[in-house]
Amino acid sequence: MGVFEEGLPRFGFGLMRLPHKGDAIDIEQVQAMADAFLAAGFRYFDTSWGYPGSEDAFRAAVAQRHPRSSYLLATKCPVWRCENAAEARDMLRVSLERTGAGYIDYYLLHNLGQSRSHYFDDYGIWDLVQKQK
Repeated sequence: MGVFEEGLPRFGFGLMRLPHKGDAIDIEQVQAMADAFLAAGFRYFDTSWGYPGSEDAFRAAVAQRHPRSSYLLATKCPVWRCENAAEARDMLRVSLERTGAGYIDYYLLHNLGQSRSHYFDDYGIWDLVQKQK
């Protein structure tokens, strides 16, 4: 359904702005939304280390409730938000732990350009992602 030639679906479920109940993400609502998305035949979810609570919400709404083969997962690596190279290089491990997905289908080096690209060089992220691939 709506797939590019490379196999990446045209529609995705973004987890940047999720519904809240008070100060916390409303996990029950996210579960209902994710279930409806999957039931409609879609399967691409997009989150980020830098979206507070989104990777944990993904774990609770999707990874703990649906077979791994039923979805594709993208998360982002905004290394320019890190204090140092060690923190930047640990982002993938943290994302894997938070999402509970077992593996990441698409690891996006987020927001390259202008004054941010040098962090990917400075922190050795190019080599890291090549090795992890």
